[in-house]
Amino acid sequence: MASVVQSRCPKCQSVLRIPSEWIGKSMRCKLCREIIQARVASVPTAPLTSAPLTSAPLTSAPLTSAAPSQPALAAAVKPAAATAPRAAAPVRTRPTSGDPFAFDDDAPLESTPIPRRRKQGSGFKVGAFLAVCVLAIGGGVYFFAGEHIASLFQKKDKSQGIANRKGDSDHDENYDPSDAGQKDVKKKASATPGTGKTKDADKKSDYSPVGTKKGINLKKVPIASGRPFPRRALLINVNNYLFANPLNYGSARDERYPGSSTAVLADQMQRRPMNMPATQVFELSDGARSPQPTLKPVIENAISDFLATCREQDRIVLLFAGHAVDIDKEAYLVPIEGDMKDAKTLIPLKWVYDKLSKCLAWQKVLILDVCRYSPARGLELPGSGEMGEILDTMIKTPPKNVQVWASCAKDQKAYEFERGSIFLQSLCHAMQEGLTGIQEQSNPLPLDSLAARVQEKMKMLLASDKLEQTPRLTGKPPSSTPPYDPAEPMPVHLEVRRLAPAPGQFAGDALVKNILDEINRIPPVRAARPGTDNSLQFNYLPPFPAKALELFKEKYTSFSELKQMVEANPKEYPLRVAVLKVAQALSENAKFVMEEALTSPGGPVTPQIKKGFLAKQKEPGVAIFKLEEALGELLTAEDERDKETSKRWQANYDYAKARLLSRLVYTFEYNFILGDVRADRLPDLKADIHNGWRVGAIPDVQSAKKEAKVKGWLKDIKKSWNRILKEYPDTPWAVMAKRESMTALGLEWRASRD
Repeated sequence: MASVVQSRCPKCQSVLRIPSEWIGKSMRCKLCREIIQARVASVPTAPLTSAPLTSAPLTSAPLTSAAPSQPALAAAVKPAAATAPRAAAPVRTRPTSGDPFAFDDDAPLESTPIPRRRKQGSGFKVGAFLAVCVLAIGGGVYFFAGEHIASLFQKKDKSQGIANRKGDSDHDENYDPSDAGQKDVKKKASATPGTGKTKDADKKSDYSPVGTKKGINLKKVPIASGRPFPRRALLINVNNYLFANPLNYGSARDERYPGSSTAVLADQMQRRPMNMPATQVFELSDGARSPQPTLKPVIENAISDFLATCREQDRIVLLFAGHAVDIDKEAYLVPIEGDMKDAKTLIPLKWVYDKLSKCLAWQKVLILDVCRYSPARGLELPGSGEMGEILDTMIKTPPKNVQVWASCAKDQKAYEFERGSIFLQSLCHAMQEGLTGIQEQSNPLPLDSLAARVQEKMKMLLASDKLEQTPRLTGKPPSSTPPYDPAEPMPVHLEVRRLAPAPGQFAGDALVKNILDEINRIPPVRAARPGTDNSLQFNYLPPFPAKALELFKEKYTSFSELKQMVEANPKEYPLRVAVLKVAQALSENAKFVMEEALTSPGGPVTPQIKKGFLAKQKEPGVAIFKLEEALGELLTAEDERDKETSKRWQANYDYAKARLLSRLVYTFEYNFILGDVRADRLPDLKADIHNGWRVGAIPDVQSAKKEAKVKGWLKDIKKSWNRILKEYPDTPWAVMAKRESMTALGLEWRASRD
């Protein structure tokens, strides 16, 4: 069957469906009879996003749905003279410093398409031969697909919708939302019309290519034309946890890497073998390019609405990537604000099972990529650990007609490397390779074939590190004949929503944001990994009781107003002056970048390299000296704390003190592990796997064993966080104190695949 593109008539604005081989030819709009010509066009546009959620009553906003990537996007225009092709951008090379321990960020690369040379030659014989060929092809197409081609020009039913509400011509085929949260902004190269083949900026791979010797085939499989498949997907990916270890959102695909983000997965869901309509694939993630809050009420409402709007004929996928934990004989999924010790803040897996059981869809698949762990980075905050017995048992015994696909088994972890989840990477890769046979609208989802291929790829990726992770597919689809009704309207678009609070129940947005502005003036102890954010984000916080924040109101409404007030009369506000000085000192200290990854020199660390690291240790030495000076000034002002009439600035003082002490300990620890390089205490590397070392987090602070003052600071830090939790409950300070009190300040070098 010929592939089809969509276009709009420039006169009547009707959506037309045009065979791809008709692009460049003149034709007539069936509705208004205008003579038009379809030609390739690619106009970038922003994806659909939701408005920021607030604690006040909200209106619904659409979840990000995956924009359809057609074989070629066509723009219908009136026939005009041919224009010269646009010159391709020159290739940009990646700069390197030559230093084996340098941190060279990969510069974006752009592909330069090779211009096609028009073949010379003409003549009556050639023309006659081509005419005969065209007539023969045309006759064959009419004989075998005449009715189908005629149906392509019928007006599209409005119930099917279009993923991008601005029109088909607004899609950018090269847009890849899986770049979200990455530290380096990567430019997409130009694509050859009709193939969807792109080149990602990052050509370096964390792994040896799996599949062909030349690497991964990135040729995109065209989206199935004709009637839509009765298939849907909701992909939930939680990354920037408040009280749990942050997780890698995943990376974009490139020539040697299939991608590992839910954005890549959402795009691939629209292609063979899944063939899902673009309007029915939804991503909910706080790590995506258009982040959305993955709070408990948001996730629960998204799951409820998604399952409630499914039809009896639908085959659906519900994916959750994040932490999961066993508590008191129950298994739970962890939302972004979830406390793994408090079941009330978590999402019971039993509740998800109940929703799936009641869903009308014929085939229901729950994918769980949980119990995630990064061997190279370790645990900065508590993780969910290995899969527990309760979760394992529930995965083995899903509800009737529900299939569960888990990324690991009992007593195992789901590993993520530097570019993302191994399970999601393998799933993306397996789907990009495709499966044998042709999928029809009446077929079930091809899970068995996909599961076998994913398991094979995961085994290959983990074998070199001798890591064990076994994905499992349990449960069975219904034994009845799969229903299919092409005349039934597609389900409605999924919206982001959460329950609106009662008036006056929660503190207003302005007050919360004003407090966060002051808190976030003090930099985090440790720089965030790419794709995560260590600061408190308004949209990711639970609502705060209005009564709890009533005591923290101030007359000023902005930081600039506060600064002017303090500078005008510093003697009246000594505690505020001291806190602002600490914020300034920590901001200056944050400019000192701690190198957390080292590239292998290809052999033993030479005396020259060790000498270079002795020089590097001067930077943290100077930083420690300046931070100790700031600490002395802050402790001098401690007598003013009890005299301060503002409860808000008492909280700010306690928070600034704890953050300053934590940064001091962390800097001492970093200076200590730099000495490991000179002392030849780096772990061994496997030449075929690792290319360097990365700083990993551990609970024990090694420098405290040799520095008495570091040991004393650790005790003071613990007291400060406990004081904040006790005196300022249900406030942003308490949220941060709870998070920071669980953060590991110890460091060590680990082999990595960067």
